[in-house]
Amino acid sequence: STRSQNLTLHFPLNEGQGLTATDSASGYVANLVGGTTWSDGFLGGGLRFNGTDGYLAMDLTAEDLGIGGKRPRTIAFWTKVEGVVANDPGFYGYGNFVNADGTQQYWALKRINNSNYSRFQSEHWGWGPWVNHGSSLLNVWAHFAHVYDGSNMMIYKDGTRVFNQARAEISTGNQNPLQIGRWRNNANAYFYGIMDDFRIYDDSLAEAEIQTIVLGQDLSEETVQMQFSLLATENPIEYSASGLPVGLRVDSGTGDIIGLPQEIGSFDLNVTASNQAGSSLKSLRL
Repeated sequence: STRSQNLTLHFPLNEGQGLTATDSASGYVANLVGGTTWSDGFLGGGLRFNGTDGYLAMDLTAEDLGIGGKRPRTIAFWTKVEGVVANDPGFYGYGNFVNADGTQQYWALKRINNSNYSRFQSEHWGWGPWVNHGSSLLNVWAHFAHVYDGSNMMIYKDGTRVFNQARAEISTGNQNPLQIGRWRNNANAYFYGIMDDFRIYDDSLAEAEIQTIVLGQDLSEETVQMQFSLLATENPIEYSASGLPVGLRVDSGTGDIIGLPQEIGSFDLNVTASNQAGSSLKSLRL
């Protein structure tokens, strides 16, 4: 993917089931809270938020993600707004509700329904410029990149820059961890719609790099023949396993797991190894 060395968080949101979403960059697992459900997305799967209590919860702070203080950053995602329930809806947010010593310590996008969904606010607590992005977001897919290069705050819509303003006072804090589907913990702050392919980079991406993401040119599909072995003591002569994802099977003689998985997620397996003296059953998670 684009600039993988700077990609500190990436939720492809393709799980399609379950109550967690996994970051493909680090393996971190976030929790679906409230009215958050799996849906079709722009690039496969996505998450739908109900606008009243649904969001993706985690304990990752700006420091954890390398995007605190005045550090450069890019937060990029696909979204489809489906309406509004709350009166101050936002896509995401993190940081401190503080503007002490002239610094702005929050980082969020909010008020996404303003001017018939054609503008929103970049919220930093003490500074919140309005961004006119040109057209309604209602019931259409759009890609946004929220960027800071250490001096300037920029916003890109569908790969084109729609806002650029110098702001040296940005100094994002760690009080509130990242939350997706609302911009803060407030009943009016929830987003109603779908989000997909949520990424965070600990650097400012150039316009050409953002366009590569928008065009899907940094995505590739690779077919991998899965093959790993079950290990057991006492010289087993036969193996079996139940609970494998569709597409995988066990070679009963060698204990090798082979095939091409057709499902995504975590799977609880019951594995049996047998010899002339008997059988032993163990559980493991794949």
